[in-house]
Amino acid sequence: MTWNDKSTHDRLTHIGRFVVQTSNLLEAKAVLQRLYRNFRVSQQAGCAFIVGRTGAGKSTVANDFLEDIREMYRGTLKNGDDLQIAAHQDYSHTMSVTFEKPGHGLVRPVLKVEVQASTRRDLFRDVLLAIGMRVGSRTTFGQMMAIARHQINEQDIRLIIFDDCHHIAEGDMTKALHAANVIKCLIKQARVQVACMGVLHAGDLPLVNDELESLKDENHTMRPFDLDLGEESEYMDFLRSLSDWMPFDRKMAFDDDAVAMGLFKASDGYVGTLTKFVTKAAEVAIDSGADMMTMEHLAIAYARKTNAPTWENPFENQTLDIQGFRAAKAERRRTQLNEVARGQNERAARKRNTLSKKLA
Repeated sequence: MTWNDKSTHDRLTHIGRFVVQTSNLLEAKAVLQRLYRNFRVSQQAGCAFIVGRTGAGKSTVANDFLEDIREMYRGTLKNGDDLQIAAHQDYSHTMSVTFEKPGHGLVRPVLKVEVQASTRRDLFRDVLLAIGMRVGSRTTFGQMMAIARHQINEQDIRLIIFDDCHHIAEGDMTKALHAANVIKCLIKQARVQVACMGVLHAGDLPLVNDELESLKDENHTMRPFDLDLGEESEYMDFLRSLSDWMPFDRKMAFDDDAVAMGLFKASDGYVGTLTKFVTKAAEVAIDSGADMMTMEHLAIAYARKTNAPTWENPFENQTLDIQGFRAAKAERRRTQLNEVARGQNERAARKRNTLSKKLA
């Protein structure tokens, strides 16, 4: 069976399973591995921060680490009498490593919490919900802490990963301080290891909470590929692997210099952004019935994503060097932001005029 015989959904899903162990990914995953390994080796737990721009690959790191721990446990299971792997539909594999222990309940060595709130109470409620506990509106902070301590021990939770921690830092200083106290209390009182992940300003949390700063073991920033078009560079190795993985019967050479430069411009060298963009270009190619991706498909995908003019599209105009491309992109963004601000001012003025007429 050829790729052309498979559905668009199956082909795009295939791309979504692409993972390459880049040095950036391995370094970030090693931070999580050290945290996990050092569970209760001393009287005080610790925490680490893994930050990076959207598209840097943070979610890939977390998901890959969860799968590593799941495989490690799976390798120790002799039969169903000790631990049983929990069903994926009940406990998402991207949110926890969960097993069921007959006669005991759940065992979850690693848990991921999606941070959506910036207040102390709401954040703690999110933690307890992830653990599987619902609390009433009148439950005190002390009571929530007691529940958390008990469940962390009962479920053998060794590491909690807080994803999108920047939402805490985006609140006002007082709220951020109080929310950071939740993480601090889990580390100090429940003695659970904590990883905080998010965009770059997630790393500001220790700046608003001195105790959290003292508990921090590591602070890792995920960076893009270097722009190196040399044949043996990590960037070109990645592009070759991605090209081979693409669901087409004929493969486009992503490591061609012109293609590689265009992909770097389109993604700033960030692995997540690059992979997502290539997926959209593959969709264009599949919808057109092509048996191979081309520069035209990449150009169409970039135009759909950015609404950039032809002269700024890196797959149509290859004369701009990287500095010129970034300058043009920044100028267009400034123009767009000015247009947004002008539109907001005009709508506000119309609203004031309408209100004045009603009051007249």
